[in-house]
Amino acid sequence: NCHAADHIALRRALLAAVRESVASAQGILLDEDAAGVHLRLMAPDGPVRVTLRVAATAPFRIEQLTIGPDDTPVPELAWESLTAHFDARAADGWSGVVYAVRDGEVVVDGAWGKADRARGTAVTQDTVFGIGSVPIDFTVAAVLLLDQRGRLQLDDPIHRHLGGVPEDKRGMTIRHLIEGRSGLPDFHDRPGDWDADLAWIDRETAVRRILEQPLRFAPGEGEAHSHSAYGLAAAIVERVSGQSYGSFLADEFFVPAGMTRTGFYGETGELELDDFAVGHGPSSVGLPNIPPNWGRPRGWSWAVAACTPPCLTCGGSTRWCVRIGCWPSATRNGFAVCGWGPPARIAASTCSRPRTVAATRY
Repeated sequence: NCHAADHIALRRALLAAVRESVASAQGILLDEDAAGVHLRLMAPDGPVRVTLRVAATAPFRIEQLTIGPDDTPVPELAWESLTAHFDARAADGWSGVVYAVRDGEVVVDGAWGKADRARGTAVTQDTVFGIGSVPIDFTVAAVLLLDQRGRLQLDDPIHRHLGGVPEDKRGMTIRHLIEGRSGLPDFHDRPGDWDADLAWIDRETAVRRILEQPLRFAPGEGEAHSHSAYGLAAAIVERVSGQSYGSFLADEFFVPAGMTRTGFYGETGELELDDFAVGHGPSSVGLPNIPPNWGRPRGWSWAVAACTPPCLTCGGSTRWCVRIGCWPSATRNGFAVCGWGPPARIAASTCSRPRTVAATRY
């Protein structure tokens, strides 16, 4: 009927507006309250607010989605007031580590709040945090290194390195995987998985699941982020290098960079319980809720390989940036943040205007 058609058209227009605003955003601020999740998009024509509320139970339908101009003031940061700014945020409940450099001089190198509220453990510069999807950069660096060494080429079709590639994906290249142009869906979890990220599957299962999925568009003919695409890229890294994904990253990047407190879900290394920041978000796995418990008993899963398994310190993130050549020189500025808690806008803040080289909310 006409009413249903109008409703569908309105929803499509709303989603198109959200997609356009996200694509053009120069920064994203995130907050959450009883009304839902609020995204503040720093669009060229002014801030835009997107409010999203999702049902608390499966199938987690979207109950509310709105978009419109946002006149909420954002605190303007200055280099001189950075420490005071994070002091104020810590008073609001934020915990984390900040390392900021200006013209080669360290402006802030400090830690705030509790790594574990229950135990009263303080955050230090050496506290280990989960880092969300930042490890995608590790995967891209691994691919580029193998390309640099002549072990593969970015324009190789993936079937050159992976078996069982179906016809609709035989034109897909490694470049498509790491540039968001593969056409693959975002994730490859299945309804029976107990957790979309942590349910354990091996590499071959992950590759099979990814290759079985229908494409969103033909490879190279569109652009859409896909965690699964980076999973295929990590599988290719293993096949080409002859090493496990984790071993390759450790040997080629982490160890040479001195990232001694960087590891993967399910690992503790030489670290103790108090070395980790305990997550306090709505999703909790293990007691305490820390990365070593997110990969037990079999280690990290290929459900999220190449996207989320590693964890590191704020110092580790800067060493990574130095290792791959993106940490600023003495004439540039840098700003790294690791932390969790309100307000989430900290991880997206800029400072007249330093370059955010690593940021995560935990």
